[in-house]
Amino acid sequence: MRILLIFTFFLISGGVDCDDVTGYIGGSVLINCYYTNPNYINHTKYFCKLDKNQCMEKFLSNESTSPNPDQKIFFMEETQLKLYSVLIKNISQQDAGTYRCGVENRNQFTDVELKVEEDTCCGMSLPHKAHPGETVTFTCKYPAEFQKYFKYLYKVTNHNLSVVIYTLGSSVQKGRFSISDHTEKNLFNVSISNLTVEDAGVYLCGAQQIKNGDRKPYYSLFNEMQLQIEGEIDNYEFCF
Repeated sequence: MRILLIFTFFLISGGVDCDDVTGYIGGSVLINCYYTNPNYINHTKYFCKLDKNQCMEKFLSNESTSPNPDQKIFFMEETQLKLYSVLIKNISQQDAGTYRCGVENRNQFTDVELKVEEDTCCGMSLPHKAHPGETVTFTCKYPAEFQKYFKYLYKVTNHNLSVVIYTLGSSVQKGRFSISDHTEKNLFNVSISNLTVEDAGVYLCGAQQIKNGDRKPYYSLFNEMQLQIEGEIDNYEFCF
């Protein structure tokens, strides 16, 4: 199963609140942590799992790592937005617990409670093969509770996620990309026409959810598509 959830949190001084997030066995979560002080841009950021309110093992933003499909935790930083993201891959039940993201040697952090569940609807890794000039269509299923929310297609590029196209219930055309949501079937389709070799790679589809009074929406990405353009090397492991 491969499911990616994107969450956004703001670091606060002496943080006391604990935000709940949900991950799925075999899936992933992407936690976005904002820091409000621009002076912290060049400071080392950290992420850790807590045991009795103490970090068990710190993962630091300045640690250099080479791409490794077996690696579990990844850092991505957007200094212009004053945020850094932490990706936790291949979630298991043992990953449940409380985590902390913060700025090293500064009293600014936030805690996150990760709850791990199973999902019988989604979490598939779907291979697609096509030739240049053809059209490919991705079918993305989602749980019924996501019917009324924005649907998204992301592409994994340059150690990050970029939005390809999105919609809120209607059909949308954006150049060679189109998306249509079929809420009665709890699925949406995304088509890419006139394919080029640059379209090859890993895509993730999902939905945005925001609850009443919640200023921090999150994005649940349910399925992964690996698109190979015939004639190219099939080397699209989901690896940051």
